Amino acid sequence: MKFKKIIVPKFIHEDAFGENVFSDVEILFNPEEREITPETFNQGEDEFFLADDQIDQLASDSVRRYLNHYLPSIVKGEYVLSGKEIDAIITFCKVNRSEFSDLIGLDRASVTRIIKGEQSLKKDVLLLIIERLKDEVESPGISRVVLDKIRNRRDVSEIENLNLDVFSIAEYLIRFFERRMDNLTHLKLQKLLYYAQGIAYGRYNIRLFNEPFLAWQHGPVIRTVYDKYKIVQGNPISEDKDIDISSVVNNDAVISILKETISLYGIYSAWTLRNKTHNESPWSETEQSEEIADEKIINYFRNAFV
Repeated sequence: MKFKKIIVPKFIHEDAFGENVFSDVEILFNPEEREITPETFNQGEDEFFLADDQIDQLASDSVRRYLNHYLPSIVKGEYVLSGKEIDAIITFCKVNRSEFSDLIGLDRASVTRIIKGEQSLKKDVLLLIIERLKDEVESPGISRVVLDKIRNRRDVSEIENLNLDVFSIAEYLIRFFERRMDNLTHLKLQKLLYYAQGIAYGRYNIRLFNEPFLAWQHGPVIRTVYDKYKIVQGNPISEDKDIDISSVVNNDAVISILKETISLYGIYSAWTLRNKTHNESPWSETEQSEEIADEKIINYFRNAFV
């Protein structure tokens, strides 16, 4: 049996992300049973098939439309994902619930309770779920790559030292917030760098950069970053086009770490982040102005993300 391919001008695709009408969709059919043309195609009556790549494309396009429609409301906290939608996201990312729980830093029981409506979905976790969905749309298969990084981290004791330029990472964050027209102050930048390093340790067994954090009055601080940006005081930091961030944007693991940092912590004010670090052991158990030991940060974030 040889199937025939044609492009139909209108095709209705329905899934957990909604019902969408697409144009120029390729279908397969058996011409021996009935000849179908683009003009005569009747989706409700004709017997046809879709190739796997066409199914994947429709699913991806459906998610893109879903994100375009709901993302503004999700960011504002006006729309919360239903259990059905979370299950659909898990399926789209091609992982199971246990694997998905690793991707968003929760235990499987919590994920199950959230899906059943027995546990509320916190905004930081909600935004991380959406970030994972966006990543999977933009780079199919990336969820599996990130999952492998997370699980490999649990199996090794040695830290992988990327030794990146901390100012390249800082510049990536500055440009991200500037594009989003959101103010990134020096205080908030310092805290995001701290949490990025913590996520890298806790989830990926990676050290992003080698500059130490000092336990200053307003939380962990990198002295070299302070010296560069202290002149702006409490004003938003503007991008520096002379800083090369290619080492950051060309590394999938680093981008995953920074996106997760932004999703989990970028939603908070600088002062909220400052207070949060004061309630965590790496800062609170270090003498004022002293260097926070790497071991304290590593141990804290490994436990935080188990």
